[in-house]
Amino acid sequence: MLYSHKFDDGTKLELKKHLQDVASVSLGIIHQKKLNFSLSQKVIEDISFIISICHDFGKTTEYFQDRLDNDKLRSSHTNHAMLSAMAGFIVSIDYIKNRKGDLNNEWKSFIPLMVFYIIAHHHISLGDLSESIGKPENEKQILKEQLNKINSSEIQNYIFTWNNARISFTEIKEKLTKNIQSIVEDELHHQFYDCQTSDLQQIFLLYFLFSVLMEADKSKLVLGEMSTRDPIKIDVNLVDTYKLSQVFEGSERIKELREKAYKEIVGKVATLDLRHKIYSITLPTGLGKTLASLSFALKLRERIKNETCGLIIPKIIYSLPFLSIIDQTEMVFNNVFKEVTRKYGNRVLLKDHSLSDVIYKADTEELDTNKSEFLIASWDAEIILTTVDRLFYAFFSPAREYIMKFHNLFNSIIILDEVQSINDELWLTVKNFFSYLSKIGNSYIILMTATQPVIFEQTDIKEIVSNPELYYKDLDRVTLYPNIENSISFKEFTDIVINYIKNNYKDDIMVVLNTIDSSIQLYRDIKARFKNRKVIYLSSNIIPKERLKRIKEMKVTSKSGKIVITTQCIEAGVDIDVDVVFRDFAPLDSINQVAGRCNRHFLKDKGKVFIYKVIDDNSSAKRTFYSYIYGKVHTKKTEEVINNCELAEDRIFSINKDYFNKLKKWHFETRTIIDNMLKCDFSKTREFHRFLRGDDFLKESVFVELDKESKKVFRHFVDAVQTQDWKEKRNKLLKIRKGLAENTISLFKIGKREGEKYSLRDFIDEKLGLNCLNKEYYDKKVGFLPKDRTILF
Repeated sequence: MLYSHKFDDGTKLELKKHLQDVASVSLGIIHQKKLNFSLSQKVIEDISFIISICHDFGKTTEYFQDRLDNDKLRSSHTNHAMLSAMAGFIVSIDYIKNRKGDLNNEWKSFIPLMVFYIIAHHHISLGDLSESIGKPENEKQILKEQLNKINSSEIQNYIFTWNNARISFTEIKEKLTKNIQSIVEDELHHQFYDCQTSDLQQIFLLYFLFSVLMEADKSKLVLGEMSTRDPIKIDVNLVDTYKLSQVFEGSERIKELREKAYKEIVGKVATLDLRHKIYSITLPTGLGKTLASLSFALKLRERIKNETCGLIIPKIIYSLPFLSIIDQTEMVFNNVFKEVTRKYGNRVLLKDHSLSDVIYKADTEELDTNKSEFLIASWDAEIILTTVDRLFYAFFSPAREYIMKFHNLFNSIIILDEVQSINDELWLTVKNFFSYLSKIGNSYIILMTATQPVIFEQTDIKEIVSNPELYYKDLDRVTLYPNIENSISFKEFTDIVINYIKNNYKDDIMVVLNTIDSSIQLYRDIKARFKNRKVIYLSSNIIPKERLKRIKEMKVTSKSGKIVITTQCIEAGVDIDVDVVFRDFAPLDSINQVAGRCNRHFLKDKGKVFIYKVIDDNSSAKRTFYSYIYGKVHTKKTEEVINNCELAEDRIFSINKDYFNKLKKWHFETRTIIDNMLKCDFSKTREFHRFLRGDDFLKESVFVELDKESKKVFRHFVDAVQTQDWKEKRNKLLKIRKGLAENTISLFKIGKREGEKYSLRDFIDEKLGLNCLNKEYYDKKVGFLPKDRTILF
């Protein structure tokens, strides 16, 4: 008998059963979807069936079977992916020949290559298809020897059929044995040169079927019979009920506007034309977009379910750009779904981000780490709260652990909060992605922000709020005071801030600076001058655990006003409210976000936002701090629209519109990511990360062993990496993943700015493969401190 896996207890899984299980789960996933590819659903099922059955064909060799009993026999001959990919290739060629001309030429040339590629990569990251095509030629002799080691009598009963797909392992072996030379030297290359991927839907199908295989290959192995479960009914009025039980912050006027906006947004669900699938919600900050969009999504989910007679029950995927705001959203979601999650656990609500525990509760049972990791990675829940990164990496990433989520984006309701955080160089890429996802995948996209960027043309996107500008005009919470005609020195800026604090003792004041170095310097000066005032410092130099603690601290009121010194990490979505903001100059969308933290709940007559261009006094060229961070185009367009005039809140909507239109007219849209994907070079999707997160790729993760908790995490880390059994080691590492992330900061490998010059290697010690910051370079008040080792006040 042939086997596919050997378990820890010594038992083995029959290969035929595993292949049937993978095919069954794959087809089950596809059956739950309504797809709009130019291929019929039956053809897609057939292709998925071929991939599922052939993906482990290479395990039929004696080399692999012997290796199951003796891992020391592992060699290039025991690798099964390439031989399996060759099997999938010839089966799909035969399948297309038998289709009697109902496929166009593009699909005919693409499908066999897609099947080959998916199977060849089902244990490794995606790369360049052209490189994958050349590998069988290099491994030709190994493939021949593997074929000679397949026992013909063992595979005689390996015959599988589904729809129009018929797979016989005996026939596969005979064809490969007879034609292996011509297949690897000619047919694969010929198919590749004939292939034209001019339509992104072909790439969508490749990722879709790859993600289906990723989940199906593990599902039964990890979960057993638990892998099949029915969707859970969720009361569409949960948010309405939650709102009635809460006392929300804010003046009566802002409460009235929030309720008006809420009723308008959720009231639109009943009259939506469901054929249109891309929407926006544009409202000023503080008007309750989170709850309104969640309620909208629940009601839309129920309407889709009813109108499709239960055939489509969409997942709701709520994504946020920053971990600094995901914590507060998580608390709201937990409260809204408290009763239903008590009964069903994470089957209803699942959090997937770097600071979330690897714990999955199915109904009332907390599952083991292995099952939990799989269910979290596969987004097995009705509602998923995640980061924008993980949402986009399901497609724009070569990594299998991200791609496994991709099929869950189909037939879903996807909410992108704070969409203005997306780099404008990605606008065209994001537009193409969501256009295809909504069309082919029948998904509904909701882009949400106070400052809606012009990603889509007006004809492609529908605004749910009838007249967003009226909400801005109904508010008069804040006035912007741009002082940007001339730059001022950092010392002058510091004096201005100090004088204001001195003369306005009860005001809550926030100062937002563009560099960590300048923020630390100002914090020093303010803390030294105002010893009796509460001064809170926040930047990405602080470990995430401490950041979240300080954000909560900012919300606590006191008789004497608090002072917050921070960088841009405070901007989007953080629910804090101050009376006055001082902001070092930045692009308009960043200024708007900071203004949204000023008099947010309308508890005072008028908040004030002062904007200055601040010069780095340590720079020999007297550079402005903003020039270190932001591009010339964005800052120039900002200057054009705000000038030096006072700006009341009722003008913000029209100014934003003008700014984004100017940006779009100027901006040259990059197509490199999509173009490379159409060439089937998926290794270049890593470029998406660079555009999404800027120069983060120049950073390294560094663990900070700061307190008792972090010391305990490190002890567990040492224990994990010293564990010999790799499965036990992996489980131990998964259990401390959250603890590691909470105490890890990302630092540039080399600090290049004047005043921030350093080499990270001078400050870290590598311990068992983990970068650990030398404790003397972490200050509890301001975090990583490469220049001065102590702060004296």
